[in-house]
Amino acid sequence: MLSYALWASVGALGYTVAATVELPYVIERPGPVFDVQEKIEPAPPNKHGAIYMTTVITSNGRLVSIVPAMIDPRADVVPRAAVRPANMSPEQYARVTTRMMDESKIAAQVVGLRAAGYNVQLEGQGAEVQEVQAGSRATGLLMPGDVIIGAAGEPVKASSDVIAIVRRYRPGDMLPLVILREGIRRELAIPLGAATDDPSRPRVGVVILTHTLDVDFPLDVKITTSDVGGSSAGLAFALGVYQAASGTDLTEGHRVAISGALTPDGKVDPVAGVKFKVWAAESAGAELFIVPDANRAEAETAATRLRVVGVATFDDALKAIRTFTAR
Repeated sequence: MLSYALWASVGALGYTVAATVELPYVIERPGPVFDVQEKIEPAPPNKHGAIYMTTVITSNGRLVSIVPAMIDPRADVVPRAAVRPANMSPEQYARVTTRMMDESKIAAQVVGLRAAGYNVQLEGQGAEVQEVQAGSRATGLLMPGDVIIGAAGEPVKASSDVIAIVRRYRPGDMLPLVILREGIRRELAIPLGAATDDPSRPRVGVVILTHTLDVDFPLDVKITTSDVGGSSAGLAFALGVYQAASGTDLTEGHRVAISGALTPDGKVDPVAGVKFKVWAAESAGAELFIVPDANRAEAETAATRLRVVGVATFDDALKAIRTFTAR
């Protein structure tokens, strides 16, 4: 009896440790989808079908949850540093992703309203460095709090300006920057690295957000969200804003799922976790999935029932929906 009690207590202790000890990994799975028509205020007057924003659920890896995830065909176990910079706390990361979501909403309002015929004035004061990522060639050159106000001889008003300029370069090139550090103007050059998922695509290796963004909206259209961070819903939001402001019925009863970050000038940037978003969209009954061109191949590989279209701009996305609904 004593021996049985001892082993029972050891077994209970082992389960407790497995259930509570966190490992340096996260588990990714398909997340819920949300119809952005329900997130726009005032609501679109002609809303049928659905315009889905798609999400990915990430959870901390524990011994008790990692093993089932490793054999789950619709889950991935990835190093935590691949999702959250190693030197960024969960609280800091949550604040950054919330600001990214806020910035994506502003870009969506700007693009959606302009497409509906409104004049929208937008002005930023640079791109603020939030974090220098581990392994970045900018380590020791850029610091959190630096505000990039110029790149390659051009003024930088928003984070999207830096992204657009970097696209013109190649990995290994030097990118000239003008920054403000504690109010002091500095000039430096940053060696560009390569994106982990595409060695031909250059990256600075920093997290940046627009510094002091000021927008004059001629029409009061709000986007309401909670418990969702990041910038990958920008394109979906913009389509919802356009539909609300223009009074059109974009989907004509069809269910369209979307993932894509959006710049204020209407360009669509790549996103992460596309295969999980495809699976979530299919579970929700979506018929069409719109993704950035750079993510199209991954989406097509994951899709089993829906049609995938890659886009480079907001206008491309509008055309893709209209072409699909006109069949």
